[in-house]
Amino acid sequence: MASEYNTSKTTIAQTLHEKGFEYKTVHKQPELTEEHKSQRIKFYQNILKGLTQINCIWFSDEMGYHLQSSREKVWTDSKFFSSGRPSRDKVNVWAVISVFGKTSLEIFEGNLGSGVYIQILENHYNELARVNWRLYRFQQDKHSTHLEKGVLQWFKSKNITLLEWPPNSPDLNPIENLWGWLKGEVKKQNPRSFDELRRCLRRNWELITVDFLQNFIKALPERFRLCIESGGDRFLY
Repeated sequence: MASEYNTSKTTIAQTLHEKGFEYKTVHKQPELTEEHKSQRIKFYQNILKGLTQINCIWFSDEMGYHLQSSREKVWTDSKFFSSGRPSRDKVNVWAVISVFGKTSLEIFEGNLGSGVYIQILENHYNELARVNWRLYRFQQDKHSTHLEKGVLQWFKSKNITLLEWPPNSPDLNPIENLWGWLKGEVKKQNPRSFDELRRCLRRNWELITVDFLQNFIKALPERFRLCIESGGDRFLY
């Protein structure tokens, strides 16, 4: 751009700053409709009526991690971007957390089909069953695989109650904060191969203590209130 307009990069950067743009990391997020915002408000209002409910939720999620994981920076005046098409050159991880602890980290490759997801749940079922898990509700987002008939039947067969989570709401799932921390730690260690990446992910996940993850879960009531006050809109987490 600088050469095209016969000016310096510094001048362009200064002009963009003056126009309210920032050079920063892209935060990709699914779009929220007005219906989504309404569902978010209703859900969090119900949770806030009985805050002890938060202590009885298993929060689950998947995350993709690229071997050369460095988020692209762009000049923008927006906070969020719609999700782009994901690259296949990555590994995926899955885990569950609650106020009382976490499962081990599942690492897998390829798409999350229903067969893969059910096998992951089976792999970690005993970890969930070590606590009085029948008092818990299991949170998962509305990924199409999570809603497939075979997956729902698996939960029913195990007598696990699913939490009706509002759509497009990763900003209010505390495990997202742990994913952010995990990505940061792995990036510092700069793994050079997929084997190194897997070891690095597992090693850092095991470093997460109950006290550390509880900080994010205990912050949920305030995050829910902020969501309601913003009219159901999302915010950085």
